[in-house]
Amino acid sequence: MTAQRPELWSDFDGTAVGTTRKIDPRNWTKYPLPALHGYVAFLRGVQSAGVDIGGVVSRRPDILVRRFVTTRSVSKLGLSEFFGDHRQLVHAGSEEAKGRFLIERSRRTTVGMLEDKPHKLGSVLLSALSAATQLPDSSRTLNPIIMGAVAHNRSQEYLERLLERVKTQPDLNLQVSEIADAGSHPTPTGFTLEAASVKLCVLALSPYTERSGERFGYLLDYVNQSTRS
Repeated sequence: MTAQRPELWSDFDGTAVGTTRKIDPRNWTKYPLPALHGYVAFLRGVQSAGVDIGGVVSRRPDILVRRFVTTRSVSKLGLSEFFGDHRQLVHAGSEEAKGRFLIERSRRTTVGMLEDKPHKLGSVLLSALSAATQLPDSSRTLNPIIMGAVAHNRSQEYLERLLERVKTQPDLNLQVSEIADAGSHPTPTGFTLEAASVKLCVLALSPYTERSGERFGYLLDYVNQSTRS
């Protein structure tokens, strides 16, 4: 049987499109917001490494007005080649729901996630993954989740916050290790959090380019192949 290809999901606000101040009317409507520089090139790089583009999973609420502006943004910003099917636009409504969605996807293959606030989503995933280790072995069918932290002026701070949570909650029983290079393809820096048979990798991404997307895609594929070997 052919191995299931890994898939990439992406947050939207702050990850695919820029954000504005809370008092800016564009923040209220979530439209129009500019695409982040290099985002399209990054997705093309991920695809070139043999990774499927899953779609967008956002904490935007699942209401008509938000679905409309997300779909319109995807069309206006030239993202339809990646997110052309409305079923690829998941309005989860909260970080907790985003985490549950990604964990469910990880039951079928290795999952990549682009996120601008890794400390928030990472905390949710850690709690959920830790809970999963309490299940019988037959129920723990989770593949690795690899979260790419978007490069911005607070990304390192957010990664440190996530690591601090691991240190201050020993009940999570997580083993922390640095990310190693994947074969001949240099990978971003980051760390891996493991407990029993579950794994969360968190990477500090370089600025969006096709090359950085390709590197991230190769890592997803490498982890996926290693999991199934």
